[in-house]
Amino acid sequence: MRAEAIEGRQNGEDGMSKEATTFFSHIANEAFADGKVPKEAKAKMKKLMEAIVDTLQDSIGSIDFWTNSDKQKKTRSEIKTALTLTGIKELKQNRERVAVEIMKLAKNRHDALLKRNSQ
Repeated sequence: MRAEAIEGRQNGEDGMSKEATTFFSHIANEAFADGKVPKEAKAKMKKLMEAIVDTLQDSIGSIDFWTNSDKQKKTRSEIKTALTLTGIKELKQNRERVAVEIMKLAKNRHDALLKRNSQ
């Protein structure tokens, strides 16, 4: 599963982009018991993953992003705020760990995230 998250999916699922689907699956496994997003949280989680992918695409392309701790901290803070505002209890409770996992996955998927941005 982890290798699939790093490598990425070939197509998006449930109306999400390919990148959002990759992040959705990875974060579901990190934040929820058995990796299953509760039915009542699924729509919010999908919107959140699309928004996070957009945020990442806007920020990680800047020069020296991965060596600039201030830029990374700002993006991670935006992600934590978005996690908190969803109202999904599991994401709010685990927001620090989830934000770190999102940043790790973004670093591993840097080229794929930016490729979508330039198409």
